[in-house]
Amino acid sequence: MSSINSVSKYLFISLLVFCLSAVSVSAEDVAAASGDTAVTLGAESRIAGVFDDTGNNFDLDNVRLNATVSKSGFDAIASVQYDGNDLDILDASLGTALHKDLADVKVGRFLIPADRNASENLYGLTTWDGTGVVSKWASPENSGRGDGAAISGSTGAEGVGLSYNAGVFDGGRGDALFAGRAELTLAQAEGLTLAVNVQSQNDAFLGGKDFFGVGVDALYTTTIDPGTVTLTGSFADYDLDGVRYTKGVGRNAGTGWSAGASVALAGVHKVASLSFGFEPFFLYQNFDYDEYRSGNTERFDVGANFNLADFAGSKLTVQYFNEDASRGADNDGAIVGLQVVF
Repeated sequence: MSSINSVSKYLFISLLVFCLSAVSVSAEDVAAASGDTAVTLGAESRIAGVFDDTGNNFDLDNVRLNATVSKSGFDAIASVQYDGNDLDILDASLGTALHKDLADVKVGRFLIPADRNASENLYGLTTWDGTGVVSKWASPENSGRGDGAAISGSTGAEGVGLSYNAGVFDGGRGDALFAGRAELTLAQAEGLTLAVNVQSQNDAFLGGKDFFGVGVDALYTTTIDPGTVTLTGSFADYDLDGVRYTKGVGRNAGTGWSAGASVALAGVHKVASLSFGFEPFFLYQNFDYDEYRSGNTERFDVGANFNLADFAGSKLTVQYFNEDASRGADNDGAIVGLQVVF
């Protein structure tokens, strides 16, 4: 009965999201006729069934509603998320360009610069959960967001492209959290992007202990006969200044790495009236704990996305995972997830 209630709740919320997305089209039409003001409304939702050694669970991951208003060179962004229990503010920021593409400033609440996994913000991930075993960057609000100010921009010269994003944020306790990320693209290595990210906070823990994390990641995309091949890799090191292991995704001492691959096969396939693109994928992750906790966690995921052709960003994901934990029982199982973006 609880599963039926969960499905009913999801279907009701999806209907609400669909209605709001229909309104967003009208809003964009009005904005186009209102001079220098542009309004964009959007909605996203994710639901997943997880069937593993701990049991079966079918539940709503989240529903997000977002709005962007552009006027007189300023962009105001607001978004909220309902996760099945609570309604939270995700983004509430105001930004403007200081000098063309070289320097954009943003203040308010928004994503903290971190690795590519955080930058993709759930809805851009290839696997359903991304690199959560390795990605343990600071996020006081547990959503990858923080309150602060940042500056970002991009430039290029002689076959080299550079983009950056750096800011200071409320770290929850202690001093401000500094976070920065830079990405480098080389014309000689077409399709390759290299990135480095750093986070640092003094007095981040009781006893005046500091947090420092540094990571690198790479993305390579190329087109071959079957379709578009994407290769990813990452490495991260986290120092908690001797603080004990903290349970959860964020702020764990140690080092981790990941390697993944996916192939978006060319062409659109049809089943009844549904059109989709097929994208098999694989991801391996390994994290070695440090500071009062030994051992490592290993996880690999293999599966496929059925990317809905008529709804960009929407997909049905089917994947198998196996996780060998440093403590407790190992776990493996299957994930069936539906992501809808309007």
